[in-house]
Amino acid sequence: MKQKTVLRAYRGMTDKSLLPFTEGIIQAMSGNAFFPEVEPLLTDLKTKFDAYRQSIPARSLRNSLTAAAKNANKAQVVEALDTMASYVNYEAMGNDEELESTGFRISGNNNSKGLVGLVENVTLRTNGVEGLIVAKCNRDANADLYHARVSTDGINWQ
Repeated sequence: MKQKTVLRAYRGMTDKSLLPFTEGIIQAMSGNAFFPEVEPLLTDLKTKFDAYRQSIPARSLRNSLTAAAKNANKAQVVEALDTMASYVNYEAMGNDEELESTGFRISGNNNSKGLVGLVENVTLRTNGVEGLIVAKCNRDANADLYHARVSTDGINWQ
């Protein structure tokens, strides 16, 4: 059986998602008895997180310079989260209770969402581009990925 580890799903998060996620990590790791030596990493994360949060401009002040500053600070937070995730993985060695106490998402958890239903309300468009078809359907909450195949004769599918 594969050892459980921290998922690094935070890497692709939007600002709106990363802010509460990081706050949750900070809260979960503060005073966490399973990780007594986390304090230097936690201090680093808090410092970088505060700089990142303060660099998110108000909508009226957004421009390429403020976006670049925010993105640089966000990259620092992600780097600090990566360091903490590595520390957690090393110290916990797959221990469920320790991993669950961190606030990180954990691999190997049963993330089953249920049965996927049939695709409903499929629409196809060409957008006026030869050789291009855009398919659209209602999203199934239990599906993470859709796979499409096409055929021009109903026999040979690609």
